[in-house]
Amino acid sequence: MRARRRGRSIARAALVACAIATLGARTVDGRRARASGRASDGSMEFTIELAQRYEGDVTRARAVIKGPETDVRLVVHELGGMGCERARVGGVYDPDEARAAGGSAVGDVSARAKVPVRSSASGTTNAFVIRDLPLMGRRSVVGRTLVVWRGGDDGHTGGTTPLACGRIEADGDEGVVNAQATLGTALSRISGVVTMMQAADDPTADTWVTVQLVNRAQADAAPERFRWGIYSGSVGVGSSCSKVGAVFNPFDKDLCAADVDRDDVLAESCPVGQLSARQSEVFSQKILQFTDGNLPLSGDVSVVGKSFVVLEQNGDEFVKILCSDISLAKGSTGNSRIMVAKVSTLAQFGMLTLLLLSFLAALRYYSNAKGTQRGNFARVNEDFDDIPLTTASPFTLGDDNVGFVSKASSLFRGISSKQNAHTHSS
Repeated sequence: MRARRRGRSIARAALVACAIATLGARTVDGRRARASGRASDGSMEFTIELAQRYEGDVTRARAVIKGPETDVRLVVHELGGMGCERARVGGVYDPDEARAAGGSAVGDVSARAKVPVRSSASGTTNAFVIRDLPLMGRRSVVGRTLVVWRGGDDGHTGGTTPLACGRIEADGDEGVVNAQATLGTALSRISGVVTMMQAADDPTADTWVTVQLVNRAQADAAPERFRWGIYSGSVGVGSSCSKVGAVFNPFDKDLCAADVDRDDVLAESCPVGQLSARQSEVFSQKILQFTDGNLPLSGDVSVVGKSFVVLEQNGDEFVKILCSDISLAKGSTGNSRIMVAKVSTLAQFGMLTLLLLSFLAALRYYSNAKGTQRGNFARVNEDFDDIPLTTASPFTLGDDNVGFVSKASSLFRGISSKQNAHTHSS
């Protein structure tokens, strides 16, 4: 008995140790990300792997670059998923505006790592550790574009065309939830598109937001500045902002001041929908991308179904000028997509059931009609069997002694020929 109890105790201790080890492993893993790309002419390809144990930790990088023997420079640019042309990747990612003060931006990877990175025909592996290349939080580089330029780590980039580029994506995500909002129309003074992406099944994960506003009346004037946010109501039919309600605030947080240093504002300390206060204002004629840690696209407090609102300053107030419902976009996976798929499947099942019942009803009607038709033909055959065959010459109505015309007429009127014959004879 004691041996059995001792065995159970050892088993429980082993389970606890395994649980602690598993939790520790998850903590140490932190976040991993990678980017890969290939030159359009096939002359170069690369893969870079990044790992960070926790927010604020150093980032470990390993890059394999295969191509001509040359020094290259790794740079993170502010836009991701827009293409590899220089105009589409945006400027060097510099959330702290360090370049304006003569420093190095977050995106100046090679310049800050001070490690030579080379390309070779066999694929050289370049490994280094770099500070302040965040994979988590508001300043995360995940979702942005890593570009391989010709040049070294001296801060100078050779050429005007990237050698290769790729979007930095988080590892371990089995799918993503994509949401979007379309602002204004082709006739609006200001219009735009907003896209949001978050790892599926994890509403607490970072959400990547892209905002692109266009002012058709602006031409080459200075970009206009707008506030933006997510409101609790739905726009519904049309684009009126009258029904959007208040800022989406499911956790009843106090509003964050709009004039504070955004670096000191935590995403979770503001209402979910108050984006301008914790990110930045948005501009017309410019594409902006943000990483937000409190913008769920799935779960009980999802922003999907709420409204995206753009506000313009009018004196001392900000008024709503553009509003649009946030909806799921194509390419979503995970729970949000599964929910949509279930609805779609039920709808399809209902349609198929309706079609099947309609088919069976039509088949039954056709069968009944066929049976009735057979009965009519049978009666017709019986009636015509009663008509005596004769070789007499054509006759007139006055010669209708045998009631042939009456019988034939009664057949077409649906009356029994036998009854007509009886009536005629009487």
